[in-house]
Amino acid sequence: MRLVTGAALMLLSMVASAQVVKDRTIQREVFFHTARWNLDDTARNTVEELCVEIRDRDNYRIALSGNTDSVGSRASNMALSVKRAQAVRSAFLDRGVADSLISVQGFSFDKPRADNRTEEHKQQNRRTQIKVRLRYFAVSALEPVEGLRPGATFDLKVLFKFNRAEFGPDATKNLDKLVILLKAYPELRFEILGWTAVSQSDGDLSGDRAHVVYDYLVAQGIAAERMRWKGMGGAGCPDHLIEQCRRVEIAIMRNPYFKPGQAR
Repeated sequence: MRLVTGAALMLLSMVASAQVVKDRTIQREVFFHTARWNLDDTARNTVEELCVEIRDRDNYRIALSGNTDSVGSRASNMALSVKRAQAVRSAFLDRGVADSLISVQGFSFDKPRADNRTEEHKQQNRRTQIKVRLRYFAVSALEPVEGLRPGATFDLKVLFKFNRAEFGPDATKNLDKLVILLKAYPELRFEILGWTAVSQSDGDLSGDRAHVVYDYLVAQGIAAERMRWKGMGGAGCPDHLIEQCRRVEIAIMRNPYFKPGQAR
């Protein structure tokens, strides 16, 4: 077990506020020729683009749903729909996605997008639907790291000035504690999620706030390739919590130190 200094362990006493970030779903579709299940260049490019989105993540699941047009029997189309979903699965596996993160289903012609009356409509139904769900859940502390499942999301209590991407008073104290922890666990991969209090202002203030934290961590020696930053927009906070919502959260994307028996 790694030992982290007392300053980092003080993160244990920082109680997280109500979680704001929610699961996100990315949806794409790939299409097939009649009675075929091999992927064309367009389909492979779609898979490649999604693999860029999930790079360095384990806080996701992929659901693949194969479909067909109405030509032929239900049984033959069921087999074909499964093959189409499996073909997309194989493309993800070839790019390093873990099999345990992918589910596959075939629906034959039971879930058409169009009515199958024309060739154009049939083409729309010869498809595999891809749903990538990015998963998040709130935790009240980042210790022990061995108990953090990917997707664990923590409010750093790093607050910003009104309508600005500038740190408020004493905002970097908690970031300095985080730096100690991150240096003790150098293989952690994480996102920095920035928020505004009520609604997005001109430009991308929430993204600017996340980027300010990113720049601060880089300046403290945290490798840039470990991090992503993203503006989440307005948190929709009530008036009495507005100051607390000009903030950032940390979301764990990958944790090679995770031990299932210690999961929280």
